[in-house]
Amino acid sequence: MIALPKSTAPGPPARRFQTLLSLAAACMALMQPVGAQQTTAQLAPTEEKTVTISANVENRDHAPARAYVNETLDNSSEGYYSRAGTSDVVLENDLARFVFGAVGQDLPKRDSNGNLLLSRGGLLDVQTEPSAPEALNKFVPSLSGTNAYRVEVESVEPRVEANGKAVVTVEGFDTSQPDLKVRTEYLMFRDMPGVQVTTSFTNTSEDQKASNVTPSDIVLWGAMTPFVPGRGWVTGSHIGEDVEFVFGRHDSQWMLIAPESGSMDAYVSGEVMGIAYGETVDMEPGETRLYRRWILVSELDPAYLFSLVLQKRTGQDYGSLVGRVIEREQGPDGSMIDRAPVRNAEIFISPLIRKDMAPEVIKNLSAKPYLIARTRDLGEFDTLLPVGEYQVFPATTTRLAPRPNFAAQIEKGKVEGLDFGTSKASRLVFRILDDATGQPIPGKLTFEPLRGTNPVSLGNLGDLQAGNVVMSAAGAGIVELPPGSYRVVVSRGIEYQMLEDRITIEMLGDTQKMFRLKRAFTTPGWISADIGVRTDATSTSRVSQEERVISAAAEGVDWIVTGDPGVATDLSDDIRNLGLTQVIASSPGFRRSGSTAPFIGDFLLFPTNICSTGLEPDFGPVLEAETAGSVVELMRALCPEAVVALTRPTWPQTGYLSLQGYTDNMPQLPEGDYTLDFDAFSIWEGKRQGVVRQDYRTFHKILRSGHRMTAFGGTNSHGTWSDEVGYPRVYIKSSTDDPSKIDPEELALNIKKGLVSVTNGPFIDMTINGQPLGSLVTDTDGSVELKIKVYAPNFSQISSIRVNLNGEMIRQVLLNPKLLDKQAGLVFPPAEKPQDGTLNIRVGSDAVLDVIVEGSLEATMDPVNPFLPFTRDRGLPQGQIPMALSAPIYIDTDGNGKLDIEPLDRMPVSPTQERDMPF
Repeated sequence: MIALPKSTAPGPPARRFQTLLSLAAACMALMQPVGAQQTTAQLAPTEEKTVTISANVENRDHAPARAYVNETLDNSSEGYYSRAGTSDVVLENDLARFVFGAVGQDLPKRDSNGNLLLSRGGLLDVQTEPSAPEALNKFVPSLSGTNAYRVEVESVEPRVEANGKAVVTVEGFDTSQPDLKVRTEYLMFRDMPGVQVTTSFTNTSEDQKASNVTPSDIVLWGAMTPFVPGRGWVTGSHIGEDVEFVFGRHDSQWMLIAPESGSMDAYVSGEVMGIAYGETVDMEPGETRLYRRWILVSELDPAYLFSLVLQKRTGQDYGSLVGRVIEREQGPDGSMIDRAPVRNAEIFISPLIRKDMAPEVIKNLSAKPYLIARTRDLGEFDTLLPVGEYQVFPATTTRLAPRPNFAAQIEKGKVEGLDFGTSKASRLVFRILDDATGQPIPGKLTFEPLRGTNPVSLGNLGDLQAGNVVMSAAGAGIVELPPGSYRVVVSRGIEYQMLEDRITIEMLGDTQKMFRLKRAFTTPGWISADIGVRTDATSTSRVSQEERVISAAAEGVDWIVTGDPGVATDLSDDIRNLGLTQVIASSPGFRRSGSTAPFIGDFLLFPTNICSTGLEPDFGPVLEAETAGSVVELMRALCPEAVVALTRPTWPQTGYLSLQGYTDNMPQLPEGDYTLDFDAFSIWEGKRQGVVRQDYRTFHKILRSGHRMTAFGGTNSHGTWSDEVGYPRVYIKSSTDDPSKIDPEELALNIKKGLVSVTNGPFIDMTINGQPLGSLVTDTDGSVELKIKVYAPNFSQISSIRVNLNGEMIRQVLLNPKLLDKQAGLVFPPAEKPQDGTLNIRVGSDAVLDVIVEGSLEATMDPVNPFLPFTRDRGLPQGQIPMALSAPIYIDTDGNGKLDIEPLDRMPVSPTQERDMPF
């Protein structure tokens, strides 16, 4: 709580503005300025008030700030933009966490092109907590204006100070003027969600000036979008020389950069912002200068961060603006009734522009927002503001709200109170039905605005309404949408056809819509599964157990297996409580993470609910094990029937094979004393399709070395939107198709047998000489009969089928996606030419045969399975490429009942072409 001193002199009363909205008046708003709806209530009596900035932290009992070298990976984010790892430096309190790039003798200073590595000493990651989304790519001080980074870092030192403070000091020099030494201190207090940054630069030369020195910062926003006061959301060009602060926003997280006093000069170019804090100067020998600014981060709203900084700025007088936003409607007697608080409404605050102002004054003001505040659970908002006059109005995009023609007068130490009313929201009320049965089914809605309609942002990355997506377990729901026209895509995983429709959302009413989804294909004898997904039991995931179940059901996954590090998360109670036992089943899995010290690799044991002891296993010894061999031994002792899987095998720093010295350019596995006694090997994780090729090659090297295991994949999903469950998913042979009757012990056994296919869209069903996937087929006549069927939904267009022996392509069937019957489900062979699905394959020696089905960059699966929705890189594909990999069938050609394959002495030929993949 921030308590401003009560005024000792009588001041103007706090004014309370109430907007009366009825249905009729709201409709009139479409024909006249909404300001005409406003009526002013009686002025509140004069009173003294205490300003309250909720969630401010000064009166809370906070732990001291810490600064340390990160010696483990336990708290390092695994997000797409993360660069945190061992030897990095961490500065944190219980409100924020900052990570700085390591500086060590064994780390290169320059990349392969000779450029300085910004990660050395640069601020890499800014978070409110480890599970928050990545909020920054890099922040680096510079002395060269707004377009270059030329400070080479020599040291990064953390230390803890008195009074709960901690600091990280980064020292280096200007590469173009080595005598120009640069020192930056990042000071964190125990009760501030960020740091005070002080950069000093000293010309250590005895006789030479340091020329053209401009104190600056370079900010690589990455996925964040910058906001500048008076300019709004910005994408490029010179912003101006009088910028007081800059915000960045990504998902639910806000980040503020502000000078401690005065203003700054800001430029934006793509995802990079350059900030200059003073004029370009020449420095005399021995001269020292410094510049100081704040970097704060929060998940509340930008007004909260601005209020914190405003109290620290020198020579700045301020008062407070408080208020609320309430949904109101007219009752039977004509009075206005408060219905509900309006959460997450944006409050736009702009300097007031009056007609009687002098032209030179008006010229320096902007009608664009100076600041944005957000309402909280009870519809309330509050912020500190510099003394002055402001225009304030709420905006919710889904409701009619007033644009008032009045000024909020902010006086030093005083409170201005405002009260806004809105109409009810514009909403879509939907149902999703199975077209064949007419019964409700779980599903997902994806909204794409049509021309003239703004993009929607329905929620955060871990929510069921997230980004432009809504997920429903019951096949029914209500979603608030801004009025306009949309393309809505309704889907339920890969076994249903995508349904596309056009809808128009009207203001002040509910739009009713029913969607009937058709089956694309059925998979008798197979269960679809996503193995190793995360819940909020993982520090880097925000998805609750209930939300995890619903998101999986909406994507048509039959069996979901958790994979939180260090704990076996059980979702069975959540499934029962949601009434989804006929839709989805679950089993716990236990992950021994590669981020757990000692660092020996990433391993997954599942399903742990079949452990023969009947008791909850004690996984403590597994976490403490110091070798992979002991991890495997302990896992098998705890759950002999379960699957012991090697996951993330080739990841840098944490991958088990990488730790053995393995790289993908080796023709064979490295020699050494390490175990390959695993049941399954993960070759595909989530949207990292670029890794599939190298892990596929590695998998076949393992098979050639005499070790037999099953290739599988999963999403390792940490979120919902942009991190969907089920892409890829594994299909496992099962005696039942009913999720309520799934036998996890049978599924574990079939995984070990290799009765598994991996896919993000197409489904492969094939036999050799009539034997199914995972079989050992004995055939000594030099030829086998391969029968292939490929199924796909209408949003997954395939272009090639590749038959591989021992990991190398021997036969390719090219398809024209335009000629495929996308509504039929069975896309190969053609219904009129079923013989095309039978191939005679010559096999001269023992071999492993598998099939890869792929699409192309020209026909991705967006929007059902997008790539990275928040990327601004137009060079990246906007959807995932359809792809499926069958389980191997083993061919014994010499009749000895086993597989004898000689290791390669060269690199295997890739079964796929580089241009077909997104990386």
